[in-house]
Amino acid sequence: RELAEQAVNAVDNPFPGNPLNDELEKMYIPDCFAEKFAELIVRECATWIDEQPGWDGPYSHELLKFFGVKPL
Repeated sequence: RELAEQAVNAVDNPFPGNPLNDELEKMYIPDCFAEKFAELIVRECATWIDEQPGWDGPYSHELLKFFGVKPL
């Protein structure tokens, strides 16, 4: 749920002035939401990999590269 909320907050409102609130308007853009949500999931996995003891190597970088997510 936390990642979903982060994704909603990261998508720009394409319908300014619409009577619906900003968060609801963003949810009507499934492609933007899905892309950001997937990126956040991949980043969360890469962070988890980096925190594992004894997992030295480019594992998290390779995961980001595989999914086309640019390192921060």
